[in-house]
Amino acid sequence: MNRLALVLTIAFLAGGAACSKPSTTTAGAAGPSAPTLPAVTEAPITMDSLLVFMKERFPEQVKDGSLTLDFGSAGVENDVISELQIMGITTTGQLNAATPVDFDTKGFAAIKASSAPTSTVAGVLRDLMIIHDAKLYVDKAWRNSWVASGPQDFPAPIAYGVDMSILETGGVYGGGEGYDEGYDEGYDEGYDEGMDEGMDEGDPCAD
Repeated sequence: MNRLALVLTIAFLAGGAACSKPSTTTAGAAGPSAPTLPAVTEAPITMDSLLVFMKERFPEQVKDGSLTLDFGSAGVENDVISELQIMGITTTGQLNAATPVDFDTKGFAAIKASSAPTSTVAGVLRDLMIIHDAKLYVDKAWRNSWVASGPQDFPAPIAYGVDMSILETGGVYGGGEGYDEGYDEGYDEGYDEGMDEGMDEGDPCAD
């Protein structure tokens, strides 16, 4: 009796194995890996380290001229470094982590397709800060230090789905609440006719 039960059990197990479908998963096979950030030199944020970061992070854009290695005008580098610090970004490693992994393609594709197909270091950094946290940037870091004419000045943030109403309600288009004539050597009395020499002009991405 025990021998018969053993034979039946073996037959049952063999039949189940024959009817089962082979697994489609290969042992040890991994799914598609997430894109990895390009390596950059880790350093405290300074003007020089930002230039190195841009060369390492966006070499093709530097090469083709869509990214120019300058800040647009004297003193802007200090403004941008201060803005980064307010955003909690004090090293190039933190900046790299805050940069979308595909910004070299998706971000710059949007910039190149715009009416201003090149950008400065300051413009790219401000784009990155807005993409990272638009509300924090407008509420804390922006400080009325520059103005834009409208959403058309932000092709890269738009490509990443940033809500442009945050910039509009914050006053980035043409100056915001709390603006006065003397702010940051801001605008002179002839604002409606143009900006004086002490203010960053127009599109932050063209600084």
